[in-house]
Amino acid sequence: MNLYLVRHGEAEPSEGARTDADRNLTSEGRKHLCRIAKGLASLGCRPERVASSPFRRGVETAKILAQVVAPKAPVETYPFLAPGAVATEVAGWLRETEQDNVMVIGHAPDMEEIASDFVCQDSRMAMKISKGGVCLITFDAPPTLGGGRLEWLLPPRVFG
Repeated sequence: MNLYLVRHGEAEPSEGARTDADRNLTSEGRKHLCRIAKGLASLGCRPERVASSPFRRGVETAKILAQVVAPKAPVETYPFLAPGAVATEVAGWLRETEQDNVMVIGHAPDMEEIASDFVCQDSRMAMKISKGGVCLITFDAPPTLGGGRLEWLLPPRVFG
């Protein structure tokens, strides 16, 4: 399985929204995600399933990326991907999916901790996934903590 972990794009400040869950992407964040989507497509990123946090900025990120890299895949939202997401829940969900290429969009520090848990079986691996950043973790067997291999971690600036 190829698992693409993505941190949502740049969002408006919390003062500009009624709640944290209602924060939109900024116009610059949307533009940058369009460049990221094109870059991911050029790398062969073709997820068959796109899952997002139910928070608005996560859903917006997922829709922008999916338009380019997974136009036939619906964007699915899951409460377990809201802030506070943990690798054990993501792993359980991944083991139930039949797809080999999955993209998951979430928040910091969750995406970094989940990536670390999948690669090292704990959250001690120091890694930073910037807003709009993406990492690819591969699994040779059903996803488990410590069973993944970090193939790459790309900050958004790589995509221009």
